[in-house]
Amino acid sequence: MLDECAPGHSFEEKKHRIWITWQGRTFLGLPIGERGKDDPEIQVGKVRKMIRFLGIEMDCAKRHLPILDK
Repeated sequence: MLDECAPGHSFEEKKHRIWITWQGRTFLGLPIGERGKDDPEIQVGKVRKMIRFLGIEMDCAKRHLPILDK
């Protein structure tokens, strides 16, 4: 989703969170989840918050993540 909807983004994996930077803003609140990096459990609410914070077009995000429609 980020590749198409936030071209030029970067991310950095920390111990418990993923930091996503795009257009000069960094979202620090995307948790990796209990299962770790191989099978992350990311809550939809956190993804919505990231989309709003970074200014990503919601229509683009929904094309890749249909769960956002719920």
